[in-house]
Amino acid sequence: MPRKREGDNNNLLRSFRALRNKTQQEISDAVGVSRTLWSAWEGRTRPMSLAHLNKIKEVLELTGDQILDLIEWWGLSCFDEPT
Repeated sequence: MPRKREGDNNNLLRSFRALRNKTQQEISDAVGVSRTLWSAWEGRTRPMSLAHLNKIKEVLELTGDQILDLIEWWGLSCFDEPT
């Protein structure tokens, strides 16, 4: 069983997905990533790109405020370093 990180009782990415009554598989398919990568994002163990964040915003129909809340919940480390 995966370890929970501090603050996971209020997991915003999981909450936004659950509000749409979507499974990890359904959302990962819509975003175009593997279910294991989506799970890692929910667990805040793998970074994502800004392109992925924009796709998540589109698929989950998130507002700008929700995106800011998501970034604050995760921290700035959520993004891949530019190459």
